[in-house]
Amino acid sequence: MHLLNPLIDYTQAASWSLVRIKEFGYVKVQTTTTQLSFEFVNANTRMLEDRFIIIKKLNHVNDAKD
Repeated sequence: MHLLNPLIDYTQAASWSLVRIKEFGYVKVQTTTTQLSFEFVNANTRMLEDRFIIIKKLNHVNDAKD
């Protein structure tokens, strides 16, 4: 049950949602100049439950001069 709005039902996944995890935990974030890495860790078991990486698309510019 949502604390601010008890009418919100989080058991129904939205069409854009790939994963539903009904556990408490925390997210570990690691960054580089080209990517963000997210890992969701279960607070009770300390097991990795989910992870994903966002990668920056590199735009290569041709510096060769004619």
